[in-house]
Parts: sequence; C-alpha cells; structure tokens
Amino acid sequence: MRIKGLFFVCSYFLFLQVTAQSRDTVVQASPVKEVATSNDSHSYLKKGYYDRIATMTELPKVDSAAFSTMEAKYQGEDFQYDTANPDEESLFQRAMRRIKNWLSSLMPDMGYFEASDAFYKLLGVVAIVVFVLILYRALFSGKRLLAPDEEENDPESTIRFIEKNLLDVNLEHYIQQADKEGDYALAIRYLNLLNIQLLARKEYINWRPSKTNMELILEIKDLEMRKDFESNTRIFDTVWFGGEPTSEEQYTAYRPYFSQFQTRWK
Repeated sequence: MRIKGLFFVCSYFLFLQVTAQSRDTVVQASPVKEVATSNDSHSYLKKGYYDRIATMTELPKVDSAAFSTMEAKYQGEDFQYDTANPDEESLFQRAMRRIKNWLSSLMPDMGYFEASDAFYKLLGVVAIVVFVLILYRALFSGKRLLAPDEEENDPESTIRFIEKNLLDVNLEHYIQQADKEGDYALAIRYLNLLNIQLLARKEYINWRPSKTNMELILEIKDLEMRKDFESNTRIFDTVWFGGEPTSEEQYTAYRPYFSQFQTRWK
C-alpha cells in the first residue's frame, strides 16, 4: 500500500514537472515565431535595409541674386491679388495697363534690364500726346491735308509736293499766288503742270513725277493733242530754263496758249 502511494506521489510530481516544461516551451517559442513572421512580411525592419538610400552630406547653396530677381518680377500690381481688382480699374488705368503690356511685348526680354511702371506710364503719356497733336492738326488746325506747310517757302519744295500729289491738288490756287507775287516763270511752270494734270485725269498719259516732258509727249496718241501739248511745253522750257526774267508782258502773251489747251481738251 505504501509502495503504491509512493508511486502515485512520484507520478504526480513527474506530471507537474512535464506540464511546466511544456508551458515554458510554448511561451518562449511563440515570440520567436512572431518575430520571424514579422521579419518576413516587413522587410523594412531588417538590419541594413536603409543603407541603400542615398544621403545628402550638405545642403545645396541658394542663388540669392536669382531668387531676388524672380521675387521682384512678381511684385507688380498685376500680382497684388489682395488689392488689385480689374473690375474696379478706371478707364485710364485699363488703358495704361494695356499700353504697358503692348510695350512689354515689343521690348526684348533682357535679364539685366527691368523697366519700371513709371517708364511704361511715361511712354503711354507720350503716345497719347502725339495722338492728340495729330488729331488736332488733322481736324482743328485748319490746315489742308493736301498742302505743304506754310513754313516751306522754297518753290522747289512746293513743286515737288505738287508733282507728288498732282491728281489731287488745286493748281489754280498756286497759279494765282504766283501771279500776285509777280513770279511769272513759276506761274508758267504751274500752267504746264495744269496741262499735265488734265491729261493724267483724262488718262491720256500715265503720270509719274520722274517722267520728262518728252516722255509725256510720246505717250499722247492723239496727234493734235500731242502738237498742242508740245507747243506749250516749248514755252515752258524757254521761260523756266532760259535764265532770263519773265516780264509781265511776256507772261500775258504766253498764258492764253495754256488756257486754250485747257478749253480744247477738257
């Protein structure tokens, strides 16, 4: 009986010891298995994983001059969104802004030159002044558009102007002015131009200021008209290129020939 009881006690303690060892084995094995599983699914936990990432040994230097230039470029009124409101701009401000944008598109993009707002405003004011002066001269000054300036007193300048605008000018005005001033040679020249004006308006000739009288004579197809024009041209050559002053009596004798040409071929 004692032997059985001793055997039972020994078996009981042996069972407790085996059970305790099994429990310790489970508790110790579980974390190892979890870590192993974690290392397999999260590779960033492995030692040396981040050694492949490039590192920066020092911060790059900032070009302060280039940054200042870029910053200044965006300091204008167009970029002040807290104060500038296009809907509240006046007509003058809108005109100035459009002139500034137009002038900016014409000027080259030079990094070393930045025009200020005052520069564009000055150019805009100059443009407006020039426009007003042109408008005043054309509409309110009383000067004819097809007439030389009053300051141009040189007869050759006036003649060049007339020849350039021969089909549109009023030659009678210049003829009367030459008569009044007693410049009879100049009056004869105007009378000759009056004949050329008549032929050009009637399309008997094709007028250009560079053409000579001989070229114009050869263009006239009608022989009678050519003869009359050639006779008047001969009078003009004698008076204008003769070198002698033309008297009033000579002018009075020559003028009817030009008047007859005008009457006959008008």
